[in-house]
Amino acid sequence: MKLLLIEDNPIWQTKLEMILHELNYAEIAISENLESARQYLVHTTPDLIIADIVLGEELIFDLFREEAYKNIPCLFVTSHEETQLYKLSKTIPDSFFLIKPFHKLTVLAAIENVLHHHKKLEKPNTLGIAVKGQYSEKIFLRPEQIIFIKSELNYCLIKTPKNQFLLKISLIQIKEHLGDSIIQIHKTYLVNKNYIENINLQKMQLETPCGLLPIGRLYKPHITNFMNEQIEL
Repeated sequence: MKLLLIEDNPIWQTKLEMILHELNYAEIAISENLESARQYLVHTTPDLIIADIVLGEELIFDLFREEAYKNIPCLFVTSHEETQLYKLSKTIPDSFFLIKPFHKLTVLAAIENVLHHHKKLEKPNTLGIAVKGQYSEKIFLRPEQIIFIKSELNYCLIKTPKNQFLLKISLIQIKEHLGDSIIQIHKTYLVNKNYIENINLQKMQLETPCGLLPIGRLYKPHITNFMNEQIEL
């Protein structure tokens, strides 16, 4: 496995290199700043980047905002105990955050965590949709976590039992990612069949844990099919 270590402090550079060798990571490239890291990344894509957050007057996050590098998993390390740095680190999807100093087993656990998370995001056949959380961290919502989705202009409001998320995507596009448990009931609404609690075809509405949703006349057959499925069960 190829690792890129970005660290401008020579003492911590040596400490981290020793820890990685003790953990049997042998293929390690070292950069002292963002410029030399970019020069390395032009020719090689590492499996993981381990990087100090504060590099002179620059922050490592600047690297991951570049399209070519934003999908490389990273372990951020820092001696700065600032909440803002932690929040910024959460904007990088495939990342983990450690405060110096730390034990080598803490490093091992962090590496395994970030690589496991990266592999989960890479799965091509997993139903669901990626959204941004409170601190702009990436969250993967599975269909069973979604109660309903409402289209609002160019955005979709996604409602879960505890939260709601706004995503710039069309209703048609988002439906393609969610499978058969999500059905369209109105030109502006998708609903999870498993959260339908009651249906009133006279009033053309159905009930969910989050309240009543309208049923559009063009989409009444979807509801009829759902009701027939429940009778067969």
